[in-house]
Amino acid sequence: LDMKVRPLKLFTLAIAVLMAISFVTTASSAESKRTYRPVPENVTTADVVKTSIGTFNYFDGMPDENSVKLAYDELDKQRATQVFLQNMQTVSMEGIRQGLKEYGVDGAGSLMVWSKLGDARTYIYTFNTSTVYAFGMLNLKRDGHTFVKFPPNAGPTTIDDADFRYVVDMGPTGPDKGKGGYYLILSPDYKKGEIEAIKEDVPTTGSIEVKMEVEGELQTVYVTKSRSYSNWVIARGFLKDGKPDYSTELFSKGLNIFKYEDIDKAPEMKIVEGSESQMSNIFPNDISFYFMLNNTVQREHPDFISYDRKGLNSSIGIMKGKEFNPDERMTKILTDGVNIGNAIARSINFANEDKSAYTWSDRKWRTFFIGGSDKWYKDGNPDYGFDVDARVMFFYQAVVNTPAMVLQMVGKGSQYTAAERDNKGRYFDGSKTYKLTVPANVPAKDFWSVALYDTQTRSLLQTDQRFPSVSSKKTKFKENKDGTIDIYFSPKAPKGYEENWIQTLPNKSWFTAFRLYGPLEPWFDGSWKLNDIELVD
Repeated sequence: LDMKVRPLKLFTLAIAVLMAISFVTTASSAESKRTYRPVPENVTTADVVKTSIGTFNYFDGMPDENSVKLAYDELDKQRATQVFLQNMQTVSMEGIRQGLKEYGVDGAGSLMVWSKLGDARTYIYTFNTSTVYAFGMLNLKRDGHTFVKFPPNAGPTTIDDADFRYVVDMGPTGPDKGKGGYYLILSPDYKKGEIEAIKEDVPTTGSIEVKMEVEGELQTVYVTKSRSYSNWVIARGFLKDGKPDYSTELFSKGLNIFKYEDIDKAPEMKIVEGSESQMSNIFPNDISFYFMLNNTVQREHPDFISYDRKGLNSSIGIMKGKEFNPDERMTKILTDGVNIGNAIARSINFANEDKSAYTWSDRKWRTFFIGGSDKWYKDGNPDYGFDVDARVMFFYQAVVNTPAMVLQMVGKGSQYTAAERDNKGRYFDGSKTYKLTVPANVPAKDFWSVALYDTQTRSLLQTDQRFPSVSSKKTKFKENKDGTIDIYFSPKAPKGYEENWIQTLPNKSWFTAFRLYGPLEPWFDGSWKLNDIELVD
């Protein structure tokens, strides 16, 4: 029996071995036939990729040494360009701060007043020759919380921070509604509860009312908190009988900037004459732009700009507490970046392709605030995000950021429109004669004006005329029978229109700004429009 069983067991074992071998062979065959998932072509990188900045070479997606250098040079150049475009308002404000400091206006106790109005010797973007200016520059880092005592019956006045963000308005567009009052600007270092009288959270835009004893009397104080240490106070006063005397005295004697610690008695102010100054806020178009930005970053509160902006600035070496010292390679890249940024800014400003950049769809006049937002929202809608181009266009040519220049504040505030092309779309040529026919009944409660600006500096055009402007406040216009007014722009005044003339310079371009103070309903509803400027000869 054993002899019979053993062959059966051997047979069974052989069958099992054969089956195992068959299984292994089948598995190996299946493995050798396994298919791979295809890789989509649009996620792979070719061995050679040609681009507008050069050719990139790869081994299976791995960049060679020259490609790495090309990529990093381009990355740094793009970042340098964006640092210029996204920080020009910051450097513009730094120019104002430095300019005022050179004339002794720095923080509490000092003020610059233009008693003889501003003229073309002062380099400030789209400066106005028809209002009396008063400039102060708060220094909250040195002085701490600071009061601004503002007089009644002044023009629209604004405080902007170091990034040219709106802080608060004073005067007719502010909470005092033209009656004047005390404003307290808190340092960014302020902590709730630090001042006993302030019970509420304090906004960084606008103000709250707080009852507080100031200079021996209980006052309603308008309290706001700035996000930066430096803050520009820009006050505007109107002419009376075509003269600046009233507003000059109003600011010189009635506007006071003093420390919170001097709450019991404000010291006297030092008044500096602005009309003879040659200060400038025109930011440079070379590598010194980045050094001016670095000055601001080192001096300012660490959170005065957003984290993404801080990160962008850091990417080219501008970091708080660190030395900014670009090497030879980075110096070359920064120079390229600022030149490209300047070209982009000039194109956005003088050749904007956004239809919403124009005040009227059938005119060449353009707005200063694309989207109608002082916060630079795309199309005025915060859900659409931030419109960098809108901010670039404004700050490449202008200063002062306030809702009062944007909102429909009938009979208050101000409105602006600018033009650098004639009715045919051609840039203005200073060797030629142009005419602007201003329609009758200009909708301005206070006054309107036209001023010419240099396309290089974006400040007042320097000619033989001290004031390259005309204004309903001080110009004795020659009117047409229908109430319209013809204003001429040319090297020489047309005979009989000397008062209606602004001088231009041959071989030089120019642009103009039309202003309305106290704009009325016809401006906002579009029933009143400016004509385009026409070439005469």
